[in-house]
Amino acid sequence: MPMPTCFAEYCSSNLHYVTRDVLKTHLQLLKEFNRLEFSSLQEWNAILDDVRQKYEGPSTEKLKAVVEKRMNKLSMEQ
Repeated sequence: MPMPTCFAEYCSSNLHYVTRDVLKTHLQLLKEFNRLEFSSLQEWNAILDDVRQKYEGPSTEKLKAVVEKRMNKLSMEQ
């Protein structure tokens, strides 16, 4: 049995508004997630930069020794 035309139009219109509202909500949530992720990333980058600049530990000393050894080897070869 076919649906009355006005009911079909109402369903179509209602579905349009529901879909639009769902998409709008999802876009707002994605924007908020993106904003939070970006601010969190900026915060972590600042922390890591601070650690990198202030860290003087065993691995830093080992790296300095390796670089020094390579530089000495290069200067001897020239």
